[in-house]
Amino acid sequence: MRNTQTVLSIACLCFLSACVTTDPYGGTRTTQPSRTEVYTNAASQFRFPPRIGGFAREQVTQFDRQGQDVGVGYNHLGHGIAMTVFVYPILQRAPDDTLNGHFSTCKAEVLRRHSGAQLVSEDAVQIVPGGVQRSGHHATFTYTEMFANQRQAVRSELFLFTHGQRFIKYRATYPVGQQAAAEPVLRAFIDELAWP
Repeated sequence: MRNTQTVLSIACLCFLSACVTTDPYGGTRTTQPSRTEVYTNAASQFRFPPRIGGFAREQVTQFDRQGQDVGVGYNHLGHGIAMTVFVYPILQRAPDDTLNGHFSTCKAEVLRRHSGAQLVSEDAVQIVPGGVQRSGHHATFTYTEMFANQRQAVRSELFLFTHGQRFIKYRATYPVGQQAAAEPVLRAFIDELAWP
C-alpha cells in the first residue's frame, strides 16, 4: 500500500512537471497543505479539499510567482489513478488564446512528452462541477511507461475547459486494465470539485 502511494505521488509529480507554465523563467514552488486543510488558490478562488470521493490530495504546485498558474495533484489508491487539476490564465497569444487552439496544444504536448503515445479518441464533453453544466473538450491517449512501480500500458485522459479568463485542465492516468472502474470515478471527481 505504501509503495502504491509513493508511486502515485511520483506520477503526480510527473504530471505537474509536464505542465506548460505561464512563467517560463522560474517561480515554481511545490507545497503540501495539511491533510485536513482546504487549499484555496487566492488568484482564482478555486478551493481544493483534502479529499474528493476516494481521491486524496497529494500536493500543490505553483508555477508562477503570482500564484495565477497552479496544479493540484490527487491520487486514488483503490483504482490506481493519478489526477492533476490545473488552473491557469488564458494566454493572450494564438493559438493558446482559445479553447480549441489550446486543446490542440495540450494534445500535442502529451504526444511529445510520452514516447509511443497514441491519441485514441477526442470529443466534446459536458460536466457538472458543483451542479453547474460546463462544456469543453476531452481526449484519451494510451502509452506504456513506469506507473505504480511497473512498466505497463496506461490510459491518460485530458479534459479542458474555460472559466472566465482561465483554463481548467484535468489530467488523469491509470493502468489500461482499470478503464471500466476508472472512468466513472474520474467523472465523479470532476463533477464534485465545484468551481468558484
